[in-house]
Amino acid sequence: RDGSLQGFLVVLSIVISALLGAFLYQASARWLSHLFVISEPPPPALDARGMAVETQAASSIEQRQLQQKLECQEDLSVGMQTWYGVFITGIPEGLFLGALAAERKMTLVLVSSLLVSNFPTAFASSRLLMGAGRPAMEVVGLWTFLCLLTGLLAAVMAYLLPGGPLPM
Repeated sequence: RDGSLQGFLVVLSIVISALLGAFLYQASARWLSHLFVISEPPPPALDARGMAVETQAASSIEQRQLQQKLECQEDLSVGMQTWYGVFITGIPEGLFLGALAAERKMTLVLVSSLLVSNFPTAFASSRLLMGAGRPAMEVVGLWTFLCLLTGLLAAVMAYLLPGGPLPM
């Protein structure tokens, strides 16, 4: 009877944590999308009758430049949102790796599979960010930060869990 209550509490805590995590992810994704708002093109100029008038600003060259600017803003927004998604998934990955390291069960195959599974997303996000005009060093810095954060979380988790730090 005591074991079933303990099992129920574990399942309940997992469900509550999952719901809380989903809520926090949605809230932070909304915040991030507002941070990189894509501006719409200005409305056309209207005459006294409310009809659209052709102005110099509406020339095909300026329209093309405006379209390119909007595409760059969209690339920046999508690239940063993709990076943020990998950032969010990197937190439990780091904790999971730390837990496996503390139990001495982490394998090279697992670490390699995480690297291979995250590579296409990282590559696509980097390409979008650089296409939006972000400097290469900034993009490299974003991904370096993410790698270091995941490693730091894994190290802290491995140190805190029973079994202690790994022998050097």
